[in-house]
Amino acid sequence: MIDLFARPVACLPDEAIPLILGNLRLGGGGWDDKRQQGRLWLRVSDEIRAQIYLLAGLDHKELQRNSVCPSFSVDLFPELKLAIGENMIYSQVDDRSYYLELFQIANGDEYRLYAKYQQIIGSRLMARPAKSMVTAICIALAAQLMEQAKQADSARNAPAPLALARKAMTEQEEINLLLLSGDRIQLPEQHLRHYARIKARIEKAGGSYNAGGYFEFPAGLNAGEVLEQLKGGKVVNPRKDQQFFATPPELALSVIAAAGPLAGKRVLEPSAGDGALADLARAAGAEVVVIENWTVNVLKLEAKGYEVMDRDFLTVTPQEIGLFDAVVANPPFTRGLDMTHVEHMWKFLKPGGTLTVLTSTAWDDGTQRKQQAFRKFLADNNAAIRRIDPGAFKASGTGVGAMHLVLIKTGKAIDDDADEAFDGINGDRCSECDVVSPSGALRCVCCAEAL
Repeated sequence: MIDLFARPVACLPDEAIPLILGNLRLGGGGWDDKRQQGRLWLRVSDEIRAQIYLLAGLDHKELQRNSVCPSFSVDLFPELKLAIGENMIYSQVDDRSYYLELFQIANGDEYRLYAKYQQIIGSRLMARPAKSMVTAICIALAAQLMEQAKQADSARNAPAPLALARKAMTEQEEINLLLLSGDRIQLPEQHLRHYARIKARIEKAGGSYNAGGYFEFPAGLNAGEVLEQLKGGKVVNPRKDQQFFATPPELALSVIAAAGPLAGKRVLEPSAGDGALADLARAAGAEVVVIENWTVNVLKLEAKGYEVMDRDFLTVTPQEIGLFDAVVANPPFTRGLDMTHVEHMWKFLKPGGTLTVLTSTAWDDGTQRKQQAFRKFLADNNAAIRRIDPGAFKASGTGVGAMHLVLIKTGKAIDDDADEAFDGINGDRCSECDVVSPSGALRCVCCAEAL
């Protein structure tokens, strides 16, 4: 019994599908054109043709106005010729009898390559090429179109219709040419007029350029998701989304110095980022606990040897992790989260413990009830306050202003000793690499040499 609904078997072996790439040509099969003998015309669906034109930088409307419709063909390589000859009616495999058709099926993620009869109705499935293979076919044909347009420009005084159809692409159109290669974003072979802006957008999204013509992403960032968002016209900035702006080295030293001697002390860095403060505290001899919930930074911290609590700090309680001699922090600034974090950090301090933290400036003169309550909290606990120079976070990707707060849990007034609370930024300088570590550090935070 014949199953009419059985999935048709492709005639061309899977291992032969990549051979199509090396046998693509401009121009179709033609009965009277001897130069086309040994080829079959390749008909492509409108969606695939549009992608080829986009990759080649051609305006399809301009092509139509000039009555130009580039045609494509495939050389009859042995495996293709055998697949058609053994599975279709005519044993003579040429462009008088057959042509090929490549199209995208309804769901948009699958493609089919059929061999069809020239004179009668009928066809046979040749292959189910993967999306990546169809993309490679589009790139190969686009490259040939670009070369033909370039030759037309140089061979004639007046540009040929194909050359006339070349257009300046927008930045977004050029972004749509970017390719996904494994866990990298690959640049196309085509020159990008907006390369500098595109490079900046990919780097803002977390990518690092490699001279091989691609962008790499750190563990925890998905290149495919980034590319999909870029092609969707979105501005991708995971650092901003996660409110991660690394603490600059000098500020980090100041924050740690304000905590006093840390050898043998228990120290917490909530929202630890990549560990700028935790590294200094550990170098000073502290037992450091880190909390961080952005996967990119969690993996960085684990690579440094930290046992990371992968949680939102605001969901953690002192009953879970205990109390600390010091809390050192650079929390998120946006939407008043810095105030919320500082008040939550306060719960994790032992009596006599020190909180040394960077915050935004918004609470200083804000009129919201929360900001007024925060100022009272600082006053009630005799906080020492220092305004950070504007631009201190510029190297970390933001120009936001900042404050440095130091509070002691006992309520002991430290206003009179504010300068002393913020002293110690000079620390100990390493003779090997010239990097400054916090005072009391046993080893350099950079090269691990003994100080």
